[in-house]
Amino acid sequence: MQPNQIVSHQTFNTNASASLAGSLDISAVPATAAYELQIVIDSLATGGARVAIVDTIDNFAHYEPLALVVDQGPINEPEESASSWKSADIPGARFGIAGAKLGVCVYHTDSALTVTATALY
Repeated sequence: MQPNQIVSHQTFNTNASASLAGSLDISAVPATAAYELQIVIDSLATGGARVAIVDTIDNFAHYEPLALVVDQGPINEPEESASSWKSADIPGARFGIAGAKLGVCVYHTDSALTVTATALY
């Protein structure tokens, strides 16, 4: 599997409620492909954060969460907050569907937050 960045060290500001970032086209990836999604919170000063990898088929006019991380700061090392999901864990992902893309949504953060999200397939 090859890593494909959705976002890399993307910073979100405090109270970045429902902020979207990144766009990775997955329409050409076969629906039967094995894949893995990863979220790493690179840093979070204080408080909490809720971050998700989402998918869309209408360029983010509407989107569905696939993988969600809820974490508490302080986080200073990426190894402190790395989560991953395999294709069997998220069978509803829309790989191989026309217009399908992955992105990152920060539903809430209490302080500045830096995130890396990757899809491996």
